[in-house]
Amino acid sequence: MIHTVLTYLGIVPFILNIIFSVIIVFYERKNPTATWVWFMVLLLVPYIGFLLYIMLGMDSRKHRVFASKQQNDIRLYEEYLSISTMRNRFANIDNKNSALEPKFENLNDMVYLNFISGRGNLSSDNDVHILNNGHKKFESLISDIKLAKKFIHMEYYILQNDYLGRRILDELSKKASEGVKVRLYVDGMGSYLTSKRFYKNLISKGGEVCIFYPTNFIRINFRNHRKIAVIDGYKAYIGGMNIGDEYLGLSKKFGLWRDMHIKIMGTAAAELNLRFIMDWNFSSSKK
Repeated sequence: MIHTVLTYLGIVPFILNIIFSVIIVFYERKNPTATWVWFMVLLLVPYIGFLLYIMLGMDSRKHRVFASKQQNDIRLYEEYLSISTMRNRFANIDNKNSALEPKFENLNDMVYLNFISGRGNLSSDNDVHILNNGHKKFESLISDIKLAKKFIHMEYYILQNDYLGRRILDELSKKASEGVKVRLYVDGMGSYLTSKRFYKNLISKGGEVCIFYPTNFIRINFRNHRKIAVIDGYKAYIGGMNIGDEYLGLSKKFGLWRDMHIKIMGTAAAELNLRFIMDWNFSSSKK
């Protein structure tokens, strides 16, 4: 009797897993790659695979939301970057005709690749500085925050409530109180340990804070890992560093943290600001 019960306890979940796997094939049918990946996961690791799918894969609504966002982003790019002009520039690329001014001819294929794959536009009036540690990056960023006259847009995956995070928030609050437009955009998963109370002073001074998809227990994907700061439209920062003491080497857990960032002054800064605006509009419209 016990043996029979145990047999059923093993067989029934296995059969249910096969049925569930078949359902996934139809559920993910619009994305063949995702279909086969999840199908194999569910068959090879049936019980753990089920939990992984619930946590990472099962959310068609968000798939639709992000597909809509992508279309809205493309339309904004069309307006801002004059995509039709860019297309004409590259119309004869297959004939090996130069699409760029002579000094950039050797970069023709690379520029075309960036345009096709990521709508990246070429600009040649930028001053770029490499910042190879947290001290250089954040001292430069804080200095530019203090000099801001019009707006400060910051988008980060992680913003910690620690020494560096508080220092950044204090400077942003001061600028907001001076009338500078301050917008802070953080990821709901990356910054989930940072309480909303942390932003209270900034908001009271006139700053705005938006959170990209506040996380819950079973939804941990669809995250925003960008680290962008744009000041007054012509200064920008982008790279691998979030905002936290570990990026200054102050964390005992992580020790010396090596990462890279760049500071850009020029037209490319305005295009990073366009990316910020697209992301901000996506989340702020859902408040």
